[in-house]
Amino acid sequence: MSPRAPYRPPRPRREIVTAAAASAALIVFTVVMVWVLGPHSSGSSSPSSPNLQPVPATSSSPSTPTTSATTAPSPSSTATTAR
Repeated sequence: MSPRAPYRPPRPRREIVTAAAASAALIVFTVVMVWVLGPHSSGSSSPSSPNLQPVPATSSSPSTPTTSATTAPSPSSTATTAR
């Protein structure tokens, strides 16, 4: 039979209170920084989100496609002459 581990007293209350206070301070700091650095809608001179509008697409192709562009090539149009 193995010997029992020596008695280890619980952590001191001061250490637990210090850890809890540090955790609470970290959470409060994070919330305050998110609030301060976040976008605000009142009183700002520049918009909080950019005003992006879609650019109309321009193309040089005709408005109605030709039938040769939508159909498969025929064997006679792709045949090569060997000379």
